[in-house]
Formats: sequence, C-alpha cells, structure tokens
Amino acid sequence: MPLHVSIIFRQRVLTQLTINENLLVYNLKARITKSINIPTRDQTLTFDGVLLENCRLLRVYKLPSVVDINMNVPLSCPIKYKVFITAPFQNRPLKLRMRMERTLGEMKKIIEQYEQVPSDQQIIVYDCCIFDRVDDALTLAALGIKDNAKIEVILKYNKREDIDSVKTMRMKSKMSTLSPSIRQAYPDSNSEVVIERYRPK
Repeated sequence: MPLHVSIIFRQRVLTQLTINENLLVYNLKARITKSINIPTRDQTLTFDGVLLENCRLLRVYKLPSVVDINMNVPLSCPIKYKVFITAPFQNRPLKLRMRMERTLGEMKKIIEQYEQVPSDQQIIVYDCCIFDRVDDALTLAALGIKDNAKIEVILKYNKREDIDSVKTMRMKSKMSTLSPSIRQAYPDSNSEVVIERYRPK
C-alpha cells in the first residue's frame, strides 16, 4: 500500500512524499535527503512518539495511508539556507539566510522590508517554477528551494502607477542610507539608477 507522508519539522510541513509501505525506514530517509538535502544520518523520525528504526519496514509501524511523521535533527546539522534574491530595479542580489522551515510568505515579508517591493505584488521565480500567493503558507523546503538558491522577484502588476510606487519607495530608502553630500548631489527622484552605484554605508 502506498503511504502519503508529510515530514513535519517544528510543526511545519517540510516535504510531502509517496512511498511504498514495504520499503525500509532508511529508504524513506533517503527520499527525504533527495528532497530537502538533509543527510540520512542526521534524521530522527518518529510517529506517535515511536522511533522509526532504519532497518525496519514501514508497514511494521502500521502507519495510516496518509500520515504525518515528525523529524528532528541534531544541533550540529545546518538548517539554514543561503538564498540570493534579485528584485526589480536592483542590480546587486540580496543575500538572505533563511531557516528551512520558514514559509514563502515570511520570505516575501523580508524582501519587502529590504527591497521595498510589497509582498502582495511579488511573484517568486525559482528553477523555472513560479510561486504566487497560494504558495505563501508552504515552507521553503516543501517548495524545493535549497541552499544557494538563486531567486528572482517579479512584479505581479504591470500598471504604471504600481511600478512608479515601487521605484519611489526604493528611491526613498536609498536616499536615506546615503551621506548628506550624496543626497544633495542627487535630489531628483529620476536619479535612482545613478544612486544604485553607491554602496549603502
């Protein structure tokens, strides 16, 4: 019988898999490794408080066909992803460190904070896949986003006023990070492209 397994870490779904109950627990761990890049040796899997041992068949534990399995990892196991964000009107990528159980929606909020692109106007593109608002509750791991991922943010709306609004917010943010002498040299709101060549202090 096939099992539809959700791997839970810190009360969030990291990944969902379908696996035959006649396979070993170790085979399930190998599938988890392939999906979210956590080594099998670092995975501790439990169901209803019972440890799932590598050498036992999954059917031994009498798991339901749709099942949540909890995963724990040692403190030494890296659980943060380094991702590189390319946002509209920004030439230099933003580097973020995100925990693997963080959701897409939480990442959008961070992008909004640093890049002034409203989260409700962001469409996330990764590895030729497009993620929209319906994916906001899913974790980065569940979406297949891995360490050193290169992510592009595009605007959901192409209305002129929406684009101008984002440009204005970016301009205000950049002006606030520049020294007074530079702000005086570029008082015009049309100068944001020139100002982007300056690294904020």
